[in-house]
Amino acid sequence: MKIAFASQREGWESPVHQRFGRASGFNIYDTKSGELYWLSNEQNAEGAHGVGQQAAQNVILERVDAVVTGSKIGPKALNILQKSGLQLFENAGNYTVKEAYEKFFS
Repeated sequence: MKIAFASQREGWESPVHQRFGRASGFNIYDTKSGELYWLSNEQNAEGAHGVGQQAAQNVILERVDAVVTGSKIGPKALNILQKSGLQLFENAGNYTVKEAYEKFFS
């Protein structure tokens, strides 16, 4: 399973970002290999419109199975992610990436 965590910075100790499309990037954890890697979202974090939709497309291209974000996902991005069949975990904004993983997947 691959999990994308909307994050403020790279690494397990990063806070989960409140806003999916405006996250600095995504910490992506592959449970099979044990690898945690960074997918930058800088090109979208400062954009004017459609940032959630583009972020959704980018995590889909990484072939993730689940997305974790700090609060609600915007309606357009939510629609894209739901159509892709991903598991969605919202309201994890008070957790680090590690804490969110332990809460939702352990």
